[in-house]
Amino acid sequence: MGYGDSVSLVALSRAQITQFFSRNAPLTRQSCDQEAERLINKPVRPTDMQGASSYTVISNDDTCIVQFRSSSSALDMEFIKSIEQAYNGFIPRHEFIG
Repeated sequence: MGYGDSVSLVALSRAQITQFFSRNAPLTRQSCDQEAERLINKPVRPTDMQGASSYTVISNDDTCIVQFRSSSSALDMEFIKSIEQAYNGFIPRHEFIG
């Protein structure tokens, strides 16, 4: 990956964050960051890569990830739990907070 590729990914990530909050107003990035920090009791920053239908932050020590999704793009938690069981110890634990 060249320098231009990483610049393009940064721009894409910023655009996806802007789009997420535009579609989910009045939700704000600041309120999500504050809620994530409250949940994990650690400072957070946006991940380098964002999804098209979520906002994802990671703790500054890279140990916890919190993802915000609209109800229309919710993950299938039963399926996620099945994957966790099948690959026990190889994937992170997921928890639906609300």
